[in-house]
Amino acid sequence: MRNKKTVEKHQRLFILLPLVMGVFLWSLSAGIINISLPTLSQYLDISTNMVAWVVIIHLVILTSFLLIFGRVGDFIGYKKIFIMGLFIFASGTYLCAVSLNFYHLLLFRIIQGIGSSMLLSVIPAMVTLSFSPENRGKAFGYISLASTFPA
Repeated sequence: MRNKKTVEKHQRLFILLPLVMGVFLWSLSAGIINISLPTLSQYLDISTNMVAWVVIIHLVILTSFLLIFGRVGDFIGYKKIFIMGLFIFASGTYLCAVSLNFYHLLLFRIIQGIGSSMLLSVIPAMVTLSFSPENRGKAFGYISLASTFPA
């Protein structure tokens, strides 16, 4: 028979791994877009001021919807918001990669920002509800590590 502590440890791993991967993907995407701004400016033949909107629009949408999706997660469940956010974020990322026009890129960055907002708004609540106070600090530490690693 398995030890109860071992089962809990495996359950915590299956909860933490998707959360860490979601934060890692978001952080990697943010780093990639910042590095590619000069190339985007040249490829799309737009000024530096215009290409800055690629970053700005994502951050405005992300910060605008954080509280909303956190509250929606209270009602319909954090897991649902996280999974929908991951899907929307991945779809927005794909659409950004295939966009050939500056305005389409901005639209797809808005979609990506909504997905990012959904992901990042529920992660702290999921960690708080899933981990005991003794293990919560480690979980937040792994999530912080994932968000700073690509940079």
